[in-house]
Parts: sequence; structure tokens; C-alpha cells
Amino acid sequence: MNFNPRSGFRAVVTCIIESIDSGRAARVVLHVAQNCRYDATMDQRPSHLGIRHLALHVVAFDDMKRFYVDVLGFRVEWEPDADNVYLTSGSDNLALHRSTAVSTPHTALDHLGLVVRTAHDVDVWATYLDDQGVSLVAMPRTHRDGARSCYVRDPDGNTVQIIYHPPISGG
Repeated sequence: MNFNPRSGFRAVVTCIIESIDSGRAARVVLHVAQNCRYDATMDQRPSHLGIRHLALHVVAFDDMKRFYVDVLGFRVEWEPDADNVYLTSGSDNLALHRSTAVSTPHTALDHLGLVVRTAHDVDVWATYLDDQGVSLVAMPRTHRDGARSCYVRDPDGNTVQIIYHPPISGG
């Protein structure tokens, strides 16, 4: 059965009700409704916490792991085997999956961003990255919306933006 937010929830509840006695059904339906957080009878979108997980197929696996851990400060959250590592800064998750495919310049990913607390932090990062031998693709600049950012490339060529963005930086 495909889940449809408008009818799928009712179908699941109906199956539960039909498969158990009516006295117990009310308790099960209540439990399902309390844990689902989506009421199909309402036109409200379920909430989420934003995009906090990104997974990349990488060719230069060891270099990528070193870059994100040693240079950008992520820590290893889980390394299930030699071809996969999950990194975190504490509020997100970046998965690196070893790939044998030759990377191409054409991808749907434009860039990934690391959010910093203040506009000044962008400049501090730019200096730090330069000191680490990481070439800046774009020097720090302030955007029309008040955001400030700079750009570098990781060992596989993905563009990484260091960004202060007032609505989400919390600074």
C-alpha cells in the first residue's frame, strides 16, 4: 500500500480497527495518532528539523575524511566499514560513501554550506583555511540579504560555503 498523507493514514487505521476487537481498537488508534503527529483530517504539513543530513559519493575517500575531520572539524560519529563514514558537527550528519566512479563536473549539488554564528567568523574561517593550504574559491563577501560567506572546494571538488546567514546563524 502506498502512503498518501490524505488517505493512507485512514487506511492504516481502518486496517487496525478491522483486525482487532473494538474495545482495543480505540486504544491502538489513539496510540498511533499520538505517535504519528500527522492528522489526515487536517490540512497541516508535518514539521521537520531542516536538512541536517547529506550523503556524498566520494572518490578520494581518505582525503575527504581528513578534510572534513582535520580541516573543518567534524568528528566521526560512525564508521561501519572501510567504505563508509558518518561525520557530525553535533547538529548534523555528513555521510561519505566510497565510490569508484570517476567524478564529473555535472551534478545536481551546487554547494553545501557550513553555518557560522557571526559574519566575523566567515573571515576567521577564510584565514584559517588559507593557513591550512586550502585555496579559497571565493573570498569573504557580504551579500545583499546581510549574509556573509566564502567558498572552498573539498578534495573531490564539491564547493563548500562557509556562511553567516542571520535567520539561522543564531549569532
